[in-house]
Amino acid sequence: MWKPVCAMLSAVALSGCVYVNVADSDALYHSDECDLPAYLVYTGVPRDPAALTEYQQALAHSVREQDYHGRLLNDTNSWGIIADNEASDQTVLITRFPCLQKVQSFLHGKENRKLENLRERAGNFTFAVYPAASAGR
Repeated sequence: MWKPVCAMLSAVALSGCVYVNVADSDALYHSDECDLPAYLVYTGVPRDPAALTEYQQALAHSVREQDYHGRLLNDTNSWGIIADNEASDQTVLITRFPCLQKVQSFLHGKENRKLENLRERAGNFTFAVYPAASAGR
């Protein structure tokens, strides 16, 4: 099943949709406290490609740690720009969590704090949280 995750950053006039296959990740984690998956989407301009690769690997490891049950869904390198109004060096990282509470736990947790310096070296990122689209959408 393919679901769209749309990211928009008005400060740099970037908008677009990234499609990710999440069929295998629906069974990633289930709990009564988690009823709707959430996506934490990082959008930004890379500063240091080596630090960005290191950050991507550290982020993928960190969201799986502890009780977050998250997953990094994409690579930092796009296969190409489909449509663009302006030349852009934007990078998007999409992480999926079982619910908003897990995203909040991660954002306020020690693993995310450990990543702050590496994230700053990697790029200038803005992040937003999106709920998964319901089955009726």
